[in-house]
Amino acid sequence: MRATHAQFRSRIENGAHGIVHLGLGGDFETMYAPVDVLFFMHHAMIDKIWAEWQSRDPLRYRNVDGYDSQRIPVTANSLMPFYSEEVGTALATNGPGYCYVYDDIPAAPSGAMFRTSRRANFAAFKAAVNNTSEQQAPEAVADADDATDVPAGNEFHVKHAFNDTIDFRPPSPMSTEWLRGRHMDVAEAARMQALVNNVVAQINSERRQQRAAAAAAAAAAARAV
Repeated sequence: MRATHAQFRSRIENGAHGIVHLGLGGDFETMYAPVDVLFFMHHAMIDKIWAEWQSRDPLRYRNVDGYDSQRIPVTANSLMPFYSEEVGTALATNGPGYCYVYDDIPAAPSGAMFRTSRRANFAAFKAAVNNTSEQQAPEAVADADDATDVPAGNEFHVKHAFNDTIDFRPPSPMSTEWLRGRHMDVAEAARMQALVNNVVAQINSERRQQRAAAAAAAAAAARAV
């Protein structure tokens, strides 16, 4: 049976997407993940996987299902938070407001893409972005490079302590009541929880082995002295 939009979203979100964040650990497990350049490489790959899945069925360029956080069914006409644009307008990489395709994935055919009467909004949004400059003057950049003090209130510069001797803990499972109340697949949630638990257990095992090897090497070096 082919996965629906909601099913595939859940599998890729908690599978290929979530496991990389969890596996790398550190800031990559937190909302600070975007400060790492790997964040963008990782999400670009997730985008490509999604595009490949869509290319296997033209209906996936305009059909959406599932529920939002308020338990309201999601359709291609549902508005995205913050952007006030239909979900359907973000389903094709070569649709209005976007301008890229993948070399090894066929571009979405124009007849299969979601249609909206508000395409003009994309042009206005793009123009607004292009006219917004966040570049600093060269001297300001130079001063920032030489600065030793962290700007007050800049959360992206907060130092996070990372204890490499403590095992990672998998996320707590959601209750069946919580999942059903949001029309989520309980069996799929259990499958993904088991997958994440296994990944975390494997990571912890490898980290323990690395710590043991490092301790043994340090002890051998101490004896040699």
